[in-house]
Amino acid sequence: PSSDRIAFVRKKDDTNEVLTAHLGGDGPTKLTPIEANEVGDWSGDGDAVVFAVLAGKNPGVFVRNPDGVNEMQLTESLDHSAVWSPDSKRIAFISERDGNSEIYVMARDGEKEHRLTENEESEYDLSWAPDGKRLLFVSDRDGNPEIYTMEDTGAKQTRLTYNNVVDHQPVWSPEGRRIAFVSVLDGDAEIFIMKHDGENQIR
Repeated sequence: PSSDRIAFVRKKDDTNEVLTAHLGGDGPTKLTPIEANEVGDWSGDGDAVVFAVLAGKNPGVFVRNPDGVNEMQLTESLDHSAVWSPDSKRIAFISERDGNSEIYVMARDGEKEHRLTENEESEYDLSWAPDGKRLLFVSDRDGNPEIYTMEDTGAKQTRLTYNNVVDHQPVWSPEGRRIAFVSVLDGDAEIFIMKHDGENQIR
């Protein structure tokens, strides 16, 4: 969040390392000895990096201070794509624990875990609204990937795109009034924007 460091995964000798690096500084340092598959997000307060392990004996979502201390495993199943709420108090993530991809949310310490979606099809591409009260996501529930929004409790799940093609990777504008996303509406992947309610879609 302070724009002076990045966290990333590097594949080395058939293993995955989670590293942090100062921009313009010395070489990267290892964040954790755990072999992880992805870095999900950096908390807005800068105090924690969330990452996911998708293989081995201890899969799940983990958090660790960016200086390499206070590591904690928050979940113990095939969970990934974790993103922090704007106030850094909650984490939304995707879980495969029920046989397909569903959206969950939990407190930053792993408590108060709550399932938000329940469908036979997959959900993915999470994005918190700047006010922390809504989530954007992509779902295949209507036959193809479309963009939806819902309250942070899982209520009022609303479809925003009706293009009958792949729409994905939605992100909120900083003030929460618009949404940018990728669509193959014209036969190839292009960037579109729309209002927060799905209206006025413009390439």
